[in-house]
Amino acid sequence: MHPDHPEWGMGQVQSATGRRVVVMFPHAGKVAIDAMVIQLTVVD
Repeated sequence: MHPDHPEWGMGQVQSATGRRVVVMFPHAGKVAIDAMVIQLTVVD
């Protein structure tokens, strides 16, 4: 989950390369995130 955008819903990581993580969110689509700037919340 994105800590600043919980309305996006629980996303699924599509890829992770270096600092770049691409996540598919049900209410925001595919989003590229800089893992050094945004700390995603891991959910089980």
